[in-house]
Amino acid sequence: MHVTSIEFSNRRVDPATRDDCADVAFVSGGVVARFLATGPRASPRLELIRDAIRQLKRMPEFRSGQLELSFEGLCIRSA
Repeated sequence: MHVTSIEFSNRRVDPATRDDCADVAFVSGGVVARFLATGPRASPRLELIRDAIRQLKRMPEFRSGQLELSFEGLCIRSA
């Protein structure tokens, strides 16, 4: 999966845990993989991307080695 765009939306504070949350979408061609990412309060976007990548890598396609993850340079966008 070659990610050409990373999009952020709906950034907020979780009222129960007080963590930062955001919807993080990895766009690859016509495919969009969207995750609810969390990080410590006032996390930079990179922390939220790390959490989304952690979740993505747990998918069977990545765990089995069938798919590999790569990124196009400067692909982060805010919605």
